[in-house]
Amino acid sequence: MQFRNYIVRISLVGLVASSLFLTFLIWTSNQSLEQENYENPVVTDENNQLNNQNFARVFLPTQVVNAQNGQNYVLINQQNDLISSLIAMLKSWNLKLNQIQTLDDKSYLEKLNNQNYTQVVYTDSMSLNVFSDVIDKKELRQNDDFMFNRVFIPKDLDNHIYFANDQTKEIYAVERGGYDASGFNKLVDDYGFKTPAKFIKLASNRYVLNYTTEPKLSVYSYMIYREMEDSYVSRLLGNNIAPPQTNYVTTYKSGSSKRLVVDKNNDSLQYSDVSMTKIPQDLQSLFEQSFQSISNLKTRLVEWRYYSSSDEAADKQITYRNYVEGLPVFSQTENGVASVKYSNSGEEMNFTNQMLKVPIPPDGKVATLPTTSELLNQLKKIGYDYQNIQDVELGFEWQKDATNNDLIDLVPTYYVKVNDKLVNYETLINKSSTNDVSTDNK
Repeated sequence: MQFRNYIVRISLVGLVASSLFLTFLIWTSNQSLEQENYENPVVTDENNQLNNQNFARVFLPTQVVNAQNGQNYVLINQQNDLISSLIAMLKSWNLKLNQIQTLDDKSYLEKLNNQNYTQVVYTDSMSLNVFSDVIDKKELRQNDDFMFNRVFIPKDLDNHIYFANDQTKEIYAVERGGYDASGFNKLVDDYGFKTPAKFIKLASNRYVLNYTTEPKLSVYSYMIYREMEDSYVSRLLGNNIAPPQTNYVTTYKSGSSKRLVVDKNNDSLQYSDVSMTKIPQDLQSLFEQSFQSISNLKTRLVEWRYYSSSDEAADKQITYRNYVEGLPVFSQTENGVASVKYSNSGEEMNFTNQMLKVPIPPDGKVATLPTTSELLNQLKKIGYDYQNIQDVELGFEWQKDATNNDLIDLVPTYYVKVNDKLVNYETLINKSSTNDVSTDNK
């Protein structure tokens, strides 16, 4: 504990020094030039490039499952470069759309556990047209977009990769050329951080990973930062702001359509624009439009990843979460790190003002979790049959430090989806019903 407090103090001193230096630069800058740039913003090639990089990063896959020596392994992305390296390889291949086939349940599950593939996985549906932008392959774009959530990459000389949709069991074969199978296999087979798992199917038609040995994951600590309230006001509402209404929360308004509600008790914000009644017509448009909305926050998107989407006709929503080691962070807010919703009532964006900033050197804490089978058996004993469980995910729970408001812990755990709510499995086990449990909306 003394070592951790020492590290925190050193980090705080560094942040204060950086802040003073940046303040000095601002004070000594040319104010008239700043005003001109503010009133007449110039879109530069650098801005476009940064925007494209952020887009590609936010919509990266989040998980890698690799078959090796007769066993599937989940590769824990501790080095933060595994998925980026795999995507870089995909970019170097020549890809050409081929054909779609549909498998039955048995054949699809067999393919999931087939020992001939590395799988790159999303937690929810992804648009192939959007993915073509992520890997810079415009030739994969098509008028009739294809939805998928995993990519099967053969480890042998098969000259195809396969985009698969868990819900429909549709698989889109894409020819690949110019690939180096040995280089790809070496990258995934030599990766050191992995835990064995096997796919199983829940009654909800969701395929989840059954961790066959007890996952052992480190507990991480981060310093967090908060932006000034005025920054969000100017970015989202502009300059024509009505005087704020203050009660338990502060409400800012711009005209009759835009509103920003700030709750300082939990550092949550809600932005709404009732004039934005144009609802995205498809998943691709939803991704692109929501990304533009979170980009308007002009905050750090480094750890932000696409998590889930709802594509209902009159109510479309997309949720983003922080990801650490390729695993989602839960309980940061009810809406992940941010969610954007479009309906006939306009656009609504919920987001947090607590952002991961500086990782604290780990103190060696490791959490050992039950296998997925053990977890499901424990839940069954307290009344949660397989029919009641919609999803099971391994991730981190965001926990506030009791002694430092600027420090949080990320504690490994399972989250279980029941009654359309994500709940920490320990909370379910410690409670006899779901009426009093704390949930995290998907």
